[in-house]
Amino acid sequence: MVNGTSHRSLISAALLLLTFILAVFLVVYILMYSFFLFGLLSYVLIVAVILSGFAAYFFWASRTVRTHKLLLGLILLVIVALAIYGTWFVLTPNWVFGLATDKSSYSLGKEVQITVTLENRGFIPHSITSPTANPVVVAVYALYEDPTLSTQVWYSPYVLNETTFSVSPGQALVRTFVWNQTNFVNPGLWNTTYKVGTYRVEAFIPESSDLTGSKLFSAMVYLNVTAT
Repeated sequence: MVNGTSHRSLISAALLLLTFILAVFLVVYILMYSFFLFGLLSYVLIVAVILSGFAAYFFWASRTVRTHKLLLGLILLVIVALAIYGTWFVLTPNWVFGLATDKSSYSLGKEVQITVTLENRGFIPHSITSPTANPVVVAVYALYEDPTLSTQVWYSPYVLNETTFSVSPGQALVRTFVWNQTNFVNPGLWNTTYKVGTYRVEAFIPESSDLTGSKLFSAMVYLNVTAT
């Protein structure tokens, strides 16, 4: 009976150790990849809970009082940690902000179709509050020989009016814009087609009415404008 008790205690300890390793994996993965492969993390969490349950079963099958106390403390610690993490895992927003143009190269004067998405990959609805009526602002910059130097040539119209937007799980807030390759930032070039070259398109959701300040989300892509 003693050998059987010792055997069950070792199994319980091994299961708890494996559960602890899975918990460490969850934490490290989240810190490094910010919830990428969200479904994988869910499966790892489920496995960790199941393993802790088996550990509890083998614990109760053991008859050593000292082992009971030690394993009971470890099991309760793991279960509480998993419960806290699971609650945080479900309630924490998981946003994916994306920016895309319909092509990567355009002839001079052709319209550029711009699509911006804010996807909720979490488990419950989440909201954002933007200082603008349309949450997304898009700007286009012309790049010269030195890519670190740029000149803004276009931005999407916006109205400063604080607005809250709610997105359901698995859904996305989508905004589309069209840049017709005109420069209306510089009054001297108003509605004048700009020149060929490389341009940077930036999309962002501002955090405050100071649009040049910090941003809730931001993304950028590059495109080329050619003579033909």
